[in-house]
Amino acid sequence: MTTGSEPSIFDGHEDHTLFGRSDEYTALAQCLDAALAGQGSLALIAGEAGVGKSSLARAIVEAADERGAWTATGRAFDLSITPPFGPWQDILVADGPTLDPGAPVIPEFGLEESEPLAAAALRTAVMSRVTSQPSVILLDDAHWMDEASLDFLRQLARELPRLPLLVLVTYRSEHIQRGDPLYHLIPYLVREAPVQRINLHGLSRNAIESWLESTYGLDSVQRRRLAAYLLDRTSGSPLFVEELLRSLGEQSLLTSTDNGWQIGDLDGAEVPAFIRQLIDNRLAVIDDELRYLLEVAAVVGPHVPLDLWLAMTEAPPQTLDAAVAQGYQTGLLDDAGQDGALHFRHEVTREALYAGLAPLTRIGLHQRAGETLLDRAGADPESLAYHFDRAGDPRAAEWLQRAGDRCYQAGAYVEASERFREALAHVAARGDDPGAEGWLRLKIARSLRDSTSRPALGYLDEAERNARAANDETLLALVRWTRGVNRPRAGENGLDDLEAALPVISALDEDERARVYSQLGFDTDSAEGIISVHLSAFGRYRDALARADRFIAREDRSPTQHTWFGLGTAHLARAVSLAMLGDPASARGAFADSRAAFERFEPNVVSLAVPVVQMVSETYVYAIADPEERRLRFAECEELWALYSGQTTALPPRFGLLPSLFVDGAWDEVLELATSQARPGMVFPYLALTMAARIAHARGDTAAVRRHIQDGLPDGVETEPGAIPAAWAIILFTLGAALAVESKELEDARIWTNALKRWLDWTETVPGRAEHQLLLGHIHLIEGALDQAREAGEEALRLATQPEQPLAIVGALRFLARVDLREARAVTAAERLTQALELVERCGSPYERAQTLLVQAEFLAATGMLDEAEAALAEVVYTIGALKTTPLQRYIDRINEALVQAGDGTLGAEPEAILTDRETEVLRLVADGMTDIEVGEQLFISHRTVGHHLRSIYGKLEVNSRAAAVSTALRQKLI
Repeated sequence: MTTGSEPSIFDGHEDHTLFGRSDEYTALAQCLDAALAGQGSLALIAGEAGVGKSSLARAIVEAADERGAWTATGRAFDLSITPPFGPWQDILVADGPTLDPGAPVIPEFGLEESEPLAAAALRTAVMSRVTSQPSVILLDDAHWMDEASLDFLRQLARELPRLPLLVLVTYRSEHIQRGDPLYHLIPYLVREAPVQRINLHGLSRNAIESWLESTYGLDSVQRRRLAAYLLDRTSGSPLFVEELLRSLGEQSLLTSTDNGWQIGDLDGAEVPAFIRQLIDNRLAVIDDELRYLLEVAAVVGPHVPLDLWLAMTEAPPQTLDAAVAQGYQTGLLDDAGQDGALHFRHEVTREALYAGLAPLTRIGLHQRAGETLLDRAGADPESLAYHFDRAGDPRAAEWLQRAGDRCYQAGAYVEASERFREALAHVAARGDDPGAEGWLRLKIARSLRDSTSRPALGYLDEAERNARAANDETLLALVRWTRGVNRPRAGENGLDDLEAALPVISALDEDERARVYSQLGFDTDSAEGIISVHLSAFGRYRDALARADRFIAREDRSPTQHTWFGLGTAHLARAVSLAMLGDPASARGAFADSRAAFERFEPNVVSLAVPVVQMVSETYVYAIADPEERRLRFAECEELWALYSGQTTALPPRFGLLPSLFVDGAWDEVLELATSQARPGMVFPYLALTMAARIAHARGDTAAVRRHIQDGLPDGVETEPGAIPAAWAIILFTLGAALAVESKELEDARIWTNALKRWLDWTETVPGRAEHQLLLGHIHLIEGALDQAREAGEEALRLATQPEQPLAIVGALRFLARVDLREARAVTAAERLTQALELVERCGSPYERAQTLLVQAEFLAATGMLDEAEAALAEVVYTIGALKTTPLQRYIDRINEALVQAGDGTLGAEPEAILTDRETEVLRLVADGMTDIEVGEQLFISHRTVGHHLRSIYGKLEVNSRAAAVSTALRQKLI
């Protein structure tokens, strides 16, 4: 018989308490296997209340029941008197009619003189049961078992090696003290019987994440956030995790929406009522005096210095010792550690104890804690700020700001911004010090470096008003400087702010410099380097080089650590500018200089950018065909990212590997990592946006590409050079032109290619020029102007080799091979494709290889090598399946059709269709009643281009009106 298991609150889902218990379950399953084979054992499963002991044991009982074993459960209970042999009696009574009718009658329990007879009868009954069939017995909550039951367990344990019986014993480790029978019994059991001992601890973060993944459709960022919150509050207790999740749902802080599951403001979550009831039950056995001492400890915080506790309560040490003992025995506290403090076992239990205090009592205790700490040398600003804030003491603002300053200097920017916000609330409530408000708003903005820039810019606007009201020129300059640094992350050029602030910042005296450095972590010696980085980001590469060179050559710098930060940024600006101007060798040296400078400075988001930026702007462009160089850059990205990423929660752990993952074709992971950053305002927005846009284009998601273009170009195709970061703009213009070419919208294609050329010329950028020529070549190819197409392709090849840009060379060779096929130049096409395939093999990009193999397959089919063509196509099909690049499938279908029709002389010609894909899109929207302007807005093309498409449609369908075109297309099932 089986007792069954209690239902989970997650009806229809597996038991979540078993997540992270695979090793323990495997060990017990091996004991079960042995018992079923005739060799029994004892399993002791220990852990605190709610850690999942019973769930684990029940899982084994259920497994045994499914395998035909006899199973039974006996329990002991708190707050009740367990009679002698009580759990064993439950087991035998529960078995009921299955007992052997001839089994001896067990005497009445409870009479001391009858216990030997009862033990003998119990042994006969149990042995009769477990020797007739493989068996599993669960003794749950053995810490409450009576001595007679424990004595019988010891007797039975000695005989287990000869029995087909597994005995599972669960008990709470914190409930067995030196005077308890189980405490003394365990060593004997371990010595006298075959024992498997399992000590369960709280679930790991990974186990909690698995739990959440199985139940909620949260994205990876939200899942990590919620798992961290649950782990911090519960220390991984499955019972408390489950109750917190239930409570978050009831408070609408964890909700299912049309866009998936969403998490609200977890800081405002209440302690679940059930957990408060558990805590109250545990406190019921503690007298009022000891309970009050534990409540005082709950006010102090999760970790309670014993000397502070003693000073606040003025209780005798022996009374505090009794409170600690009671707190440990009830599962509220851990043992006092070597750090001279006691610790609450779970934050959520401390919060429940704290919530039980009357409000005025809480305020008084916080005031007492603050005053006690204030009288001590070296008082912790965080503790003082916390207690004065909770007490409503006006001194909270000062200590909150000090706590924020300390967090900022330690690199804990999220925590710093929280403290500054709390301090601002106090200062703003008084309304008498705009200067103080301005400095706090500036500090908040600077602390938001790992968050979106929009909130930071909002705080800076307010801080500027505060600075003007207070007539504080230093504050005003620092506000403008910080705004200039933040604006690029919002897609804006902040150079005017930087240039306006620089003279004031540079003229600060030593005292003001020290104040700025201590409170903001900003050394004016780094200002010139930062401006040079800004210039390079917005495509002013010549200006950036000049500025960086002047700064690097200076000999009058202050000998501060931030000097190395300034030098690191200046060298980084040089490196990017040199790479974009077509000097990769010098750029490589400048990147090395930048890394060397940053090694003298603490790890930060800018030093992290060095290998990532080098990968994107230099290695990927110029050295991708060098496997060793790629490996070094990838390893450097991974190493530095691992060093830095632990200091921020705003970036996914593997985000720094985006460039290498993109090249390797791990595109699904790239998109997942880019989700949190692929929008203006984040730490690395344009790296993420670049990868996301390129993948969307390769996968044929034109709607997503258009969204990127619309979001990234403030004035569309008219966006002027310098308005947004240059590298991002050039990619967007390239994609805009590519979409127009692919849709055969030649007028729009020329508009986009002209805009791209304008940006390339203004910035003097070298990478992208070959791609621009290839776009022109495709336009000529569509028009049938093969001579012009060849000229554009040859110019693209020339540009791609000056200096050498391997992927651009591959693209040019592919294009020229296609032109060769059109002109029946088989030998030349073969030579170009051989060069392209050899080069792309060294580049290690599966997507580029697939595209090259497609042209190779077309060539092989055209020259009659059908088997080789099919083999090439097979590899391409495998690659596009992994990359999900569906647009290439249309090319594959065309070549397959050509293979079927081989020999008819039509290979290499573009297939004719009644309507092109874009014409079909236009006609569908017209059928929905849209005007030309509305169709153009929907498809991101001009209304004139819509008119061109309609005239082409009329000619192909032999009609002369919109209505007739729609009617004919519907009749012929074209739309």
